[in-house]
Amino acid sequence: MILKRKIANAKLAAKRKELEQQANLEEAAEPPQEKPKQPRVLKSKHASSAKYRESLRVKNVLKNYGRAICNFILSDLSHPYLDQYIDRSTFPMIDFTNYVRDKRDSLNGVTEFRSLLLITGRDNPKIRTFKKVIQGLSEVFLKYFSVNWIFDSKLEYRQDYLKCRFKVLRRVRDPENFTNIK
Repeated sequence: MILKRKIANAKLAAKRKELEQQANLEEAAEPPQEKPKQPRVLKSKHASSAKYRESLRVKNVLKNYGRAICNFILSDLSHPYLDQYIDRSTFPMIDFTNYVRDKRDSLNGVTEFRSLLLITGRDNPKIRTFKKVIQGLSEVFLKYFSVNWIFDSKLEYRQDYLKCRFKVLRRVRDPENFTNIK
């Protein structure tokens, strides 16, 4: 993806240079005339901003981590770790997987990820246990499985996801202070 972009940029730069050279040759051959006004091409004010480019790098970090955590919980890899948090004989496993699947599909940012972990007074006891289990399995994923997920996925900014890993872990451990990653 990056190589394709570099090749395309190089081709555009070569065309621009060729057009400039042709324009310079035409100007040298013709007497100076008043140039007609060309319409200005508006550039995005953020396009050249380093701050904006940096924000793009971590734009979907929490959403991607949240969905990866939900996928881990729904996979068979989480079952050995699930036994640490629940008693399988009394735990409603089907309800839990349906709950996580619904949350995974609606996970679009910080607020949804925070609500997936934060236990509120309005939650019934069943949802509270679900959230405690999700919080515990999230820690397991972030500690032991997130590096494999980062390097085996199509993520473009792997280094940034590795740096954010511990920030996400802190936020999972303390969901009351869950905020954006900057």
